Amino acid sequence: MNTLDTVAAVRRLTSFYVAEHNTAIPHSAFRGETPDEMYFGTGTTVAATLAEQQARARQDRLASNRALTCTDCNLMVGDQPLAPSPTGPPTALPRDRPEAV
Repeated sequence: MNTLDTVAAVRRLTSFYVAEHNTAIPHSAFRGETPDEMYFGTGTTVAATLAEQQARARQDRLASNRALTCTDCNLMVGDQPLAPSPTGPPTALPRDRPEAV
């Protein structure tokens, strides 16, 4: 931990924080750009890059979730799906109402 026992220490740490705040820490109010990038106009691709990464992460998450299987939900007897039972093992659905659970 930094001690603030001298004026020089306070100035040094304040300068460090201001520099980090302006040059390294992205801000949501600036769509992921730092204050310097916003002020000087150098972060023009930040918003597009973040949107692309967000779309790619969403697609990866959807693909991962869709690849998961649940053996309790996919039980079959021949071509007959089984319905989950709250009191025991799954039971076959009636042939006249395959959507009934």
